[in-house]
Amino acid sequence: MTALPESVTKLNSLEVLWLFGNTISVIPNSFKKLTNLKGLCISENQLTTLPEQVCELKSLIHLNINNNNLKILPECIDKLTSLTDLWSIENQ
Repeated sequence: MTALPESVTKLNSLEVLWLFGNTISVIPNSFKKLTNLKGLCISENQLTTLPEQVCELKSLIHLNINNNNLKILPECIDKLTSLTDLWSIENQ
């Protein structure tokens, strides 16, 4: 999968999203609609940036962004006050 389908962002009750091992390079702006998301694994993709929309996921507890092409995290990452686990190894 090279892109996250917009239809996924309509799954309002979704709590865990596992997108491990694809070729996703962009996360859509509508991603912020997943307000009940508690776990997100987008490791082993081709992300070069983590969009600020991720910072609007206030329920997020676990975030795995390992093995992408990320150079920096968005400054708003500190707004994820429920976040207890952040995995970010093997990036740029």
